[in-house]
Amino acid sequence: MKINASIATSIKYGINKDLLFSASQILDFVNKAAPHLKTLFSLPKKLDVVIRPIRAGKVTKIHGRYIPDSKKIEINPRYGFSTAITTFMHELVHAEQFHLGALQFDYCKREFIWKGVLTDNVKANKDFEKYLNLPWEQEAFARQNELAVAICNLTKINPPKF
Repeated sequence: MKINASIATSIKYGINKDLLFSASQILDFVNKAAPHLKTLFSLPKKLDVVIRPIRAGKVTKIHGRYIPDSKKIEINPRYGFSTAITTFMHELVHAEQFHLGALQFDYCKREFIWKGVLTDNVKANKDFEKYLNLPWEQEAFARQNELAVAICNLTKINPPKF
């Protein structure tokens, strides 16, 4: 498995230079974690990780996201190092869910399929409570802190409080 991690141009050279220190810390963590991920996850052979600001939605702040078509994780560096670690683990769970086929996306209906069942997730984009109750999100939230501690132990990084 290969992880290609980078910092967005808008942070390196553009209007978000104030995020460079935080983004650099996160990039360093991702690169240290990369060799150990195969012990914790079943992931695609290649995965891109981009540290970049993500515009907030109307309902909540977006800490990260997984884009299955391009096999890319985006991590928002605005919320600090410990949030970035748990966000990275959360998005890796989604990458694994897609890779194993538990989570799919129906592009015609614009809805997710969870373990073979079409799921009405349209309202979840506007309602944080509904988002939290989506089964794939419940799994990702349930696993993220334990995985964050495990990866910190494997990389010999003192885990921050999650």
